[in-house]
Amino acid sequence: MSGSNAAAGDAPGPETLPPGTMSQPELQAKINALEKDRDEWRSRATGWQGTYQREQDKWKADSAKVSDLSNQIAMLVEERDSKERLLQETSGSYSLLETEFEVAKLQLERTQILIKEFPDLLQFEADGLLPDGTGDEFKTKLGKFKEVLGNAGKGNAKAALAGGSPVPPGSTQPQTKSDLWKAATEALRKGDAAAYEENYSKFLAAS
Repeated sequence: MSGSNAAAGDAPGPETLPPGTMSQPELQAKINALEKDRDEWRSRATGWQGTYQREQDKWKADSAKVSDLSNQIAMLVEERDSKERLLQETSGSYSLLETEFEVAKLQLERTQILIKEFPDLLQFEADGLLPDGTGDEFKTKLGKFKEVLGNAGKGNAKAALAGGSPVPPGSTQPQTKSDLWKAATEALRKGDAAAYEENYSKFLAAS
């Protein structure tokens, strides 16, 4: 009896753990749970890495596209500015040609009037002595010019036969034949018969 009790007392009892300590099964279950969470987050991180890589590649592609578009815009702006400069130059040339055309047109009109109606005044036009103007206004001026010229011619003939006319008091006498001729032609252009007669007479006297 005592031997049986001794044998029973020698058998090991259940393991006694300190308070707060997990058992082996509990610890394994905790490890398994943590490994599951780790694998899940690793999977997520892998997905995020792939998404990040795709977005980065997209960003690089978009950046390259933006750079390419910027270069195209710069080229188009330069082309636009170049065409605007060309347009301004062309407009300036056109305006100049238009002005020259109008001047030539008016000059042709003057010449046609002279040829048809006042051919005897063509030389005066070549010398730049005829008054300005075109059309009917020019014709009226030419008529007066011829009248002044006729009267001045008569007066100069008399002055030449008399040896020239005296200088009126207070008048300024040019010093050279060139000055006298310029003064006479200028007076003729303005239609001032008296001044023309005076200066032309002095020109003849100085010859």
